[in-house]
Amino acid sequence: MIGLGLYNELQASHKTPQGWYFTDEEGTEVLLPNAEITPDLEQGVTMSLFCYLDHEERPVLSLKKPKVIRDHFGYLKIADRSKNGYFLDWGLQKQLFLPYRESSEDLEVDSSVFIHCYLDELSGRLVASKRWKRFIEPITESIIPGTSFQAIVASRSDLGFECILEGKWLGLVYHDRDSAHLKRGDELTLYVIRQREDLKVDLSLHPVGLKALEEGAMSLLKLLKAEPKGFLPIHDKSSPDEIYKLTQMSKKLFKKAVGGLLKSKKISIEARGIRLLQ
Repeated sequence: MIGLGLYNELQASHKTPQGWYFTDEEGTEVLLPNAEITPDLEQGVTMSLFCYLDHEERPVLSLKKPKVIRDHFGYLKIADRSKNGYFLDWGLQKQLFLPYRESSEDLEVDSSVFIHCYLDELSGRLVASKRWKRFIEPITESIIPGTSFQAIVASRSDLGFECILEGKWLGLVYHDRDSAHLKRGDELTLYVIRQREDLKVDLSLHPVGLKALEEGAMSLLKLLKAEPKGFLPIHDKSSPDEIYKLTQMSKKLFKKAVGGLLKSKKISIEARGIRLLQ
């Protein structure tokens, strides 16, 4: 069965004046329009194609990569509005619809909004919802500190940035120097610092524990090797601002990295900074 709003592995079946038809294992046919056909396309070729509804509500295929797919979250720009809702630019010819009922506030055209894309069972259409928290799953299992997750930044609160992990769970990156650059829609790898009694998780932009020490040391070593004289004018007495400016590390992580490199005799500490030992 061809999944609407998803990528599908399909085989080129036959060409028509409108384009190429592709089929799945059940023989279901869907059109890839002429506008997206590549010159090397031939019968029997298998391709991963995105399926959505065109302006006449017919399933159609696309080679383009949408900015969000079904059952996922994304940060999209509002391209237009109508009497029933908003139209979001998700990178395809037909825009993604955000009904007024799925928005908690009045939105401006050209602004951006964080949404969840889902298949509306009543209409059979792909729609967006600004009420994205109702699609979040509760964490019901223990997560080991240091575990990494692929995440997307969903919103900013007084405490920090709410991030969605693996498209289902919610965690928090607290406001600090390292997280100051984050913004909604950013996709990145995050690491679990701790899991609280309510099973929610606190997150870090950097690895934690032994892995943090190893990766921090390797990052610092790489910076030193890139310097002509293998020297950085910072040490454990430098200010957090000076350290972050040169290394993009917090002072705590920097000191751990320095300690690891000292122990392995790869660097020396001088009056003005640290130096790579040849």
